[in-house]
Amino acid sequence: MSFVRLSSLAFVLSMTIAHLSPFAAADNPVLLNDVEAAFQEASQSLARLQSFSPGRLNVPAGGHIQGIQLKLDPDKERYLAFLSHDSNRLGYVVVVSFPRSGAHLGQVLHVHQFEAGRLRHAGGIQLLDDILAVGLEDNWSKDRSEIQFWNTADPVNWTQLDHLTIRRRGRPKDKTAGAVGIIRHDSHVVVAVANWDSRAIDFYQSSTPDLNDSHCRFDVMGRWSVNSADTSTWQPDKLFASYQAINLVGQSDGAVFLLGFHQRALGRDYVDLYSVDLSVKSTPSLHKIFAQKIKLSNDNHFKYGGGVSIQQNTMWFLSTERSLKNRVRINLTNHF
Repeated sequence: MSFVRLSSLAFVLSMTIAHLSPFAAADNPVLLNDVEAAFQEASQSLARLQSFSPGRLNVPAGGHIQGIQLKLDPDKERYLAFLSHDSNRLGYVVVVSFPRSGAHLGQVLHVHQFEAGRLRHAGGIQLLDDILAVGLEDNWSKDRSEIQFWNTADPVNWTQLDHLTIRRRGRPKDKTAGAVGIIRHDSHVVVAVANWDSRAIDFYQSSTPDLNDSHCRFDVMGRWSVNSADTSTWQPDKLFASYQAINLVGQSDGAVFLLGFHQRALGRDYVDLYSVDLSVKSTPSLHKIFAQKIKLSNDNHFKYGGGVSIQQNTMWFLSTERSLKNRVRINLTNHF
C-alpha cells in the first residue's frame, strides 16, 4: 500500500522503517471541517507503499482492480482494505487486513464473489460506515447495471441489503455503473452513479435515513450530464474526465463534494475535486474547484483502483496496481 510520510502522530505506512506506525492517531471516518484544505494538504504529499500477498487465491480470470476503500477496525487494531475487481464471468471484492502498527504485510481475509452472469464488472466503490456500495454492470451489452449495498461489519460474512438494490436499464452506455459514491446528507443517504466513461452522473436519495430499515428505498433525484453542464466558471480547466472511481465526501457545514480519480496522457494521475449542489434535487450540479496531479509509484495508477478515505479530519488518496500478482502494492497519499 502506498503511503505518505507523517509526523509521529500521523499516518505512516512503511516497509522499511518498521518502528513507525502507519495508522497511528487515525479515527473512524468523520465529516471534514474544510474539504478544500484537506484536499490541498493530501495533494501536496508524497505517497508510500504497503503490500500484501494474494497467495493462491482462487479467483476467476480476467479483468483488473477497479476500486479501493479503507476503514479502521479499532476492536482488532487493524485496517481493512476493500479492492473491487471484475473478471470474465463475475465481479468480486478482496478484503485485506493491515495491522494498525504497520509492522507486517497485509493479509487477505476474504474474497466476496458476486453472482455470476452478465453483471460481471464490479467498478469503483465507496464505504459508508460498514455499508459498501458497489456498481455491477454488464460491460458487454452495456445496457444494464445494479447498485448493490452490502453490510461488511463482519468482513468475512457479508449481508446484502436487498431492499436497497438500484436496478438500471437503458440504451447502451447510458445506465451502466462504472463508479459509485455514497454519503449521508440532510437526514438522508445520497448515492451518485457514474455511467460509461462518466458522461453522466445519476443521483439517488434514500427514503429514510436508516438503510437497514426494510422499507427504505432509493429514489431518483436527478441527473447531471457533461454534455449539458455549464463549465464556464470551472477551475483550473473545463475537463470532466472518464473517471475510474468517484467518491463523495462531506463537510461539517453540510456541503457535499465529489472526487474523481483518473489518468491523463503520459501516465499522469489526477484527482479532481467538485462541489456538488443538491439544493434543487431534480437538477444537481457540479462545479470544478481543483485538478491535482498526484505522484504515485510502483505501477500504481488511478486508471486501476482509486478512492478516498477520511480519517480524523484528514483525507487519504488510495490507489492500486492493476492486478493481483505475487505481491500487490497499495499507495496512500496523506499530508505530513
